[in-house]
Parts: sequence; structure tokens; C-alpha cells
Amino acid sequence: MLQNEITLIFAQNLFFIIIFSFPFLISYFKNIISTNIDKITINLIIFFNISLIISFFQGFSLLIYFFLIIIFFIVLIKKFKDLRVKYYFDKNLVVLFFILIFLSIDVVYKLEFDWDTKLFWYFKVLNFYQDQSFSNLNQLPVGDYPHLGSYVWYFFWKYPFDKYEYLGRLFYIFIYVVSIFSLCDCLKVKKNTKLLFSILTIFITYKYEYFSGDQDILTFALLIIISKYIFYLFDKKNYKNKNQLIFLILFSINVLLWIKNESLIFSFILIICLLFFSILDIKQKLFIFFGFFSLVLIKYLIYEIYQITPGSLNLQLDQTLKTDLNKILFKVKFITYYFIGYSVLIPIYIINFLSIILTFLIGNFKKDIFFKFLLSFLILNICFMYLAYLLKSDDVERQVKASMKLFMFELSGFYILFFINFFNKFILKYK
Repeated sequence: MLQNEITLIFAQNLFFIIIFSFPFLISYFKNIISTNIDKITINLIIFFNISLIISFFQGFSLLIYFFLIIIFFIVLIKKFKDLRVKYYFDKNLVVLFFILIFLSIDVVYKLEFDWDTKLFWYFKVLNFYQDQSFSNLNQLPVGDYPHLGSYVWYFFWKYPFDKYEYLGRLFYIFIYVVSIFSLCDCLKVKKNTKLLFSILTIFITYKYEYFSGDQDILTFALLIIISKYIFYLFDKKNYKNKNQLIFLILFSINVLLWIKNESLIFSFILIICLLFFSILDIKQKLFIFFGFFSLVLIKYLIYEIYQITPGSLNLQLDQTLKTDLNKILFKVKFITYYFIGYSVLIPIYIINFLSIILTFLIGNFKKDIFFKFLLSFLILNICFMYLAYLLKSDDVERQVKASMKLFMFELSGFYILFFINFFNKFILKYK
């Protein structure tokens, strides 16, 4: 690795922290910010939504972002007097920065694309890098695959340095690390212990393959960020901030819808669980329900306008119904075998299954509505996974081996809440 590349890695990660830490343009969410990491996660969600809108307009990206940067510096200058010296020495941000450098060097050292990246995602990145329009995606393989992850990859490849493609993928590492730091802040322990949990979580979840260009790591990180907002939603301390949290959840879901196709199902299940197991009033539940379906409708209206045909899920219900019972039982047995196997290979599943068992054994789970919400989300996602593979009549064995591990990894970040919920209740009980 060349010295100038190491310098670029430092500069790119410093750029991420500065851009997403300092400005905070929407004061509506200020009441739910307790740390600098909270500020970063909210700014990330705002950035994703702005980027989504800009991605539909060819030729205006640079101009609009230049305008936003001017706003950023105006806000920064106005708030400079309020910034305290201790902000620059935030221990979490310092540790976060060095973790980013370490993981970035590992990614840059390997530089290998996975199969899906070579076939699909990298073409989408090049589409934007070469100043092609959103509508041109329809000319690429599986044009209906969501484009937002590829768009932000292109953006941070081109801006601010326009040197190497991996500079765009370093943003994937940034949101991954930030999301874990953010969620571990939900633990009711001292700051240094939270920091230790963050480092340990990164240690057990990081693998280079998640940063080789596929979009699963973005789904993983965004679901973690959503889980933090949902944790706040169930916390009585945030009773007055529920509306702000609902907006953040919907904004985050909107991002998910434009990252991976299966995120539509994840989001739908999440909304259903919130409607049945949350402590929201009827107006808030209706707002979540209609807000979610409005986001889905807008997405498919945009696809219709740009003549992009959704169809990559390609479920084969007719052929599956004609399959005999023995083949269906074989599929169920095969799916179950790999589900158990991958649960062992993904450490978060072991930790959270243990947390579930311990909650049943020593926790008052019958009165724990948050636990019921989490358990419903887990069960419904497992049901969806089985159904999705059962409806694929062609070569299920190959599909399970190729995609189930990443499918399970995408959702695993959200399930960390099982451990956090048990840990907080257990510590409070025996404190």
C-alpha cells in the first residue's frame, strides 16, 4: 500500500467524521440527542434521504451538494462559539476514528469484489460515476435492484478526492462502526463499558466479505440505527419525543427501501410489530401505517415513471404449489439445517438466542412488551425466510448456500436488542 493511499484513508475518514458530526440542520430532532454519535446517525439518515432525491436528477448532483456544503459552513461558523474544547476530545469519536482507520486499511489491502458486486452493484456505481441518469439503470443487469447504496459509493469515490473506488466503500465502514457505537449506547452502564461493548461487537461481526461491494452491510447498519430509535420509542423517558422518533424511523425505512429489495419485507414486518406491540396512541399508529405505505407507493410510482420493472424477487408460487409433499419437506429440512449452521457461524445469533432463553427463565417476559415486540419480529422474519426459499422451486440448495448467510446477517444487528434488553433488565434487578 502506497503512502499517499494511507494519507487518503486518514483524510477520507476524517472527512466523514467532520461532515456528519458538526452540522445539525434540523433542530426538530435535538431533544433525542444525548451524544455526538446520536448526532452523526441522524445526520446520516438525513444525508441518505437528500442523496436519494438528488440521484433522480442527472447533472444537478454537484451543484446541489455544493449548495449544501455552503449551508454547512454557514451553520458551522454560527455555532463555532458554542463548541466546547472537550468536543474535540470526545473519547468515543477518537476510538471510533482509529477503528475506522484499522478496518479501512484491511479493506484497501484486500480489494476483492464479491460475485454480486461484479455482476450488479459495480455497474450501478459506474453508471453514476460516468454521469449517466437514473433511468439508464434500466439498461443494466437487474435494473430494479435499488440504487441508493451504489449512489453513495459513487459520491464518496468522486468527492472530495476522486482517486480510488474504495474511497466510496469506506463510507460503508463508517456507517457500520457508527451504528454499533450508537446501539451500544443503549446499555445502562458506564461510558467506558459501553465503549468496550462497541469494540467487542465490531470484533465479532467484522468480516471483509461484508465490505466487498454488496449492500448487505448497509441494511445491517440501517437496521441497527432503526433499532436504536425503537429502543428509545419504548423508553418511558422519551414519552414526549415519540413523534420525532416516528419520523426518524420512517426516514430510515425510506432509505432501506432503496438499498435492498428484501428490505420491503423487513420494513413491513417491523411496521406490523410496532402496530401490535408498541405503546403508541391511535393517531401515531395510523401515521406510521400510512406513512410506510406512502413511501412504498412513491417508490413504485418512481419506477413507473422511469419505466423500471420490479421483478427480481421472482417468486414461483404456481410451480411450488404443484410440488409434492416430499420435496417440500426436503426443502424445509435443508433450510433448517443451514439456518442452524449459519446461526452458529454468526456470533450475534448465539448471544441473542441465549438472551431469549434467559429472559424466559429468569425474566418477567409476560409483562415485557418490548421483548414481545422483538420476539415477534424475529419469528416473522424467520417465517419469511422459509417462505421465500420454499417459493423458489429451482435449485433451492444453491440459493440457500449462496444467500442465506447474508440474509441472516442483514437482520442480526437488530437482534442485538435481545441482549441489550436482557442485560439492562438483569443489571437493574440485581444492582
